[in-house]
Amino acid sequence: MREQRTEIVVRQAPAPEAAPQPSEKPLVAAVREWPQTVEQVARQRTITQGQPYHREILELYRLAAQSVHRLQDLIRPIDDHIRANAGERDAEDKVERFVLENGDRLGGLRGSTKMFDFAGREERREALRALEEVAFYARVAARTYADQLQNNREDEESRRRHMSVEIPALSQHAQSMLTTMEQSRPDMEQSAKLMNQLDENPALKGELEAHSRAMAKRFGAHYATQGVAAIEARLPPEDRARAEEIFRPTRILEAAKLDDVLQRQRERAQQQGITRSR
Repeated sequence: MREQRTEIVVRQAPAPEAAPQPSEKPLVAAVREWPQTVEQVARQRTITQGQPYHREILELYRLAAQSVHRLQDLIRPIDDHIRANAGERDAEDKVERFVLENGDRLGGLRGSTKMFDFAGREERREALRALEEVAFYARVAARTYADQLQNNREDEESRRRHMSVEIPALSQHAQSMLTTMEQSRPDMEQSAKLMNQLDENPALKGELEAHSRAMAKRFGAHYATQGVAAIEARLPPEDRARAEEIFRPTRILEAAKLDDVLQRQRERAQQQGITRSR
């Protein structure tokens, strides 16, 4: 009796469910989380050595050396003032006024104001003229900073929009077709035949066209001619080693299209030669 009851229990036990299959990993994953804000990235790029604003600061150092004793004590506050007021309508007026009103207090003007120190008084006059140049050039630096900052904001926003696009993995059928195309080169006649086969398969052709559109959204409209460099520029650092793999479908398709065009031109030339000979 115990054996029979055990048999019934075994028969009624539910069958184990199949483990869910993981979804296909995309060829290129979308990037939607960033460690820094657009503003932080833009400001860091704007002050990077070698950028236009950095060169303006170096020029301010050169000019200020003719007017004050303490260069760092004057240029650093000017730099801070420019960054803090970037984007304000009167930012250039503000920084010019700041330099003229605080140049002596912050940097210590050269020369002397003593009545009988003629050489010192002349040096002070030269220092004041030089300070006016610093103030004027600070306006230029403020304009450069604001323009570059806005450009860097727009570039970073554009980069993030591109990198938010996911590139789905290609189907096995599409990958097989690409491999066949790759192996057929440099036989242009065979490449042309494969392109004809692709035209006769709407589903496969549609998949590859959708892939090309997604690639253009992710890596830019001219990525196909720019090559691997365009891919690397819009990949996270940890994925840049895969740039050649990601570019491979485009490289094969572009080469096959070129072979197809050349083969058609050759066939037309041959046909025209036959027609003329008749």
